Amino acid sequence: MFLKWGDLKLFIVVSIANIVLNTTMNLILFSIRDATAYYIFLFSYEIGTTLLEALLIFLFMRFKFPKILLFAIAANLASYLMGFAFKGIYQTKVTIIVVTLVLFALYIGFEIFTIIYHLKKNPKTTK
Repeated sequence: MFLKWGDLKLFIVVSIANIVLNTTMNLILFSIRDATAYYIFLFSYEIGTTLLEALLIFLFMRFKFPKILLFAIAANLASYLMGFAFKGIYQTKVTIIVVTLVLFALYIGFEIFTIIYHLKKNPKTTK
């Protein structure tokens, strides 16, 4: 939404990428028992996710890549910090999926709210 207000295609691309990549990462991390391997995988996956999300947004939306990359870095840093804060909650595969879905539902609610708010405030600036 920071890249282009009210664009449904951007919302769908970012949402699908996040739900698939975040859930996959958490399920894989849950199965890693070695602390060193855990953090190597975590940082590698975060870097890969950041680059993949930036590439997807670039391919679908045709924004300037440096702007997209900064957005992806900021979004994934925030995601990493949230994951670090919620690390104690992730005890089973079921809680990983449930917490991810709850956070995703909150994200969707926030995005819908901001789209509606922006449409009412600036109806001529959206598609």
